[in-house]
Parts: sequence; structure tokens; C-alpha cells
Amino acid sequence: MQGTVLDVIDDKNTLFGKFGVNAVGGAELYFTAVPLVLDLDFRPGFGTALRRTDTSLGSCLMNVNFFDWALSASLRYRF
Repeated sequence: MQGTVLDVIDDKNTLFGKFGVNAVGGAELYFTAVPLVLDLDFRPGFGTALRRTDTSLGSCLMNVNFFDWALSASLRYRF
């Protein structure tokens, strides 16, 4: 089971920073017989969390890469 990126960082590793890129794509379907709109959205994302690790050789900077995504659907009333 995969957790969040903060679950990877324990008490010996401190979070140094994080950044990432998200994109959103979607489609809307208009129904002509009834005033409803079906909306589908997909959001993929890629991120990196930088952490400082203390080892016996000293402190070093490591990164954890992760991919996440979200899929959403909505049904709306159209005026």
C-alpha cells in the first residue's frame, strides 16, 4: 500500500522542500433533451520531495519522486 510522500519521511529525515507539476484535462457533455451537463475531469501530477538525511558519513540531500492523479465527475443543472 502506497502512502503519501510525508509517510516516507520519518523522525531521522527532515523535509527540506517539495515541488511538482499538475495538469488538468476534461470534457463536458451537454444533453439537449434535458438541461443537464455531465463533466469529467482528469488531473495527473508529478512531484518531488527533497529531504535531508543524516547518515554515519554525514548529511546528504535525497529526493522522493511520486506520481498522483485524480478523476472527478459531476452532473450539473444548466440554466
